[in-house]
Amino acid sequence: MTLGNTSAQSPATEDASNLTVRLITSTTHAFSSEKLNKNKHNWRTWEDSFWQAMTLSLLDEYTPPDMETFKPNKDTHPMAFRNWQQNDRRACAFIGSAISESEKITIGGAPRAGVSKFWKMLTDHHTNDGPVAQINLIR
Repeated sequence: MTLGNTSAQSPATEDASNLTVRLITSTTHAFSSEKLNKNKHNWRTWEDSFWQAMTLSLLDEYTPPDMETFKPNKDTHPMAFRNWQQNDRRACAFIGSAISESEKITIGGAPRAGVSKFWKMLTDHHTNDGPVAQINLIR
């Protein structure tokens, strides 16, 4: 027994074949709260302000945990991939505007590998201090 038109694509297939990624052109150009600085131990307060700013800038889908979820295939969706890359670079630049110069020097600047690598470097730098550093922070 056949139900409906068997030649029609399923919504998932149709969405995959017509994949679009819009180019984000937000009006926010730089992070305006206090910049991330390990010497100020401001990771937790910075992260909260950062997420709010990223969301208002429409760049939150390019940050964890979503950052790689929607990355289009460059061979099958070249325009969507190009827009995704530009949005990824915009997210990297936004993160770069939100960290101190000493942070940029410590982690080696904004990596050209993308926001995923950039975010991991920052997170590792600020959350993997170990027990001795945590005791010093408590003091």
